[in-house]
Amino acid sequence: MSKSEYLKPAERRRLLSQQLAGMQEEGKRIVFQGDYQAIVADGTPVNHILHLMLSFFTVGLWAIIWMIDISFHKESKEFVRVDIKGNVTVYDI
Repeated sequence: MSKSEYLKPAERRRLLSQQLAGMQEEGKRIVFQGDYQAIVADGTPVNHILHLMLSFFTVGLWAIIWMIDISFHKESKEFVRVDIKGNVTVYDI
């Protein structure tokens, strides 16, 4: 493949922006974004600091609810990448 067939940096950034816009419409949120790659999360993260404080103040009783919260609120992350040829790939991480 010759260098003339490679995409220009601006075009790669545009493709990434398009992909991320579609993912945001699906309800996902951007955790990190670089020039040609990004990390996107879906789901709700567990607020461990809050659960730790509540467990402390309830002498450990809240830990049961904390474990239930961990098991039901899963957060998934995806790595989105646009290569030099313009291929957009999405990997689960």
